[in-house]
Amino acid sequence: MAWILGAGGVVVAAGLWWANSNFWPDLPKTELSYLSTIKLKSLDGTDKALLARDLWKDKGAVIMVVRRAG
Repeated sequence: MAWILGAGGVVVAAGLWWANSNFWPDLPKTELSYLSTIKLKSLDGTDKALLARDLWKDKGAVIMVVRRAG
């Protein structure tokens, strides 16, 4: 039974270390000046592209940005 508690402690300690470490320090910051210059691709099959700032040029917009590796 003691080994279960010990293993749990190791898992908690490893999780705390992993959550507080910076694995990707070279990623750009998600500031408005950076986000506004991102070129977005259309998902409707056309080759249209627009800048992200065009989404909120006339009205506000809620945008979620996800970075994929590769």
